[in-house]
Amino acid sequence: MRNTSENKVTSVQDVLPAIAALLQRHDKETFTNAPAVIRQMFDDILDTDSGDNMQYRQEILITLRAITDLGTTLQPFPQEIIWQLQNPPANG
Repeated sequence: MRNTSENKVTSVQDVLPAIAALLQRHDKETFTNAPAVIRQMFDDILDTDSGDNMQYRQEILITLRAITDLGTTLQPFPQEIIWQLQNPPANG
């Protein structure tokens, strides 16, 4: 069910198409390579004054865990399969 007054997506059936659209906007490598990029950013931040902020460091690590999980989940799937999420081939 959609909340038309605010145009917010609220239906369970809207979740997978939204995730499929997200995956189509980026190459699989964007997600599978992201953990290394975020880890390097984290290491670089530790050398700054921001690195002394425990809450900020925890937020970075939470983000790193989430993107690592997404990249690991996508790893076994070829890009062509990911692209088909939004527009699956017709059965016939």
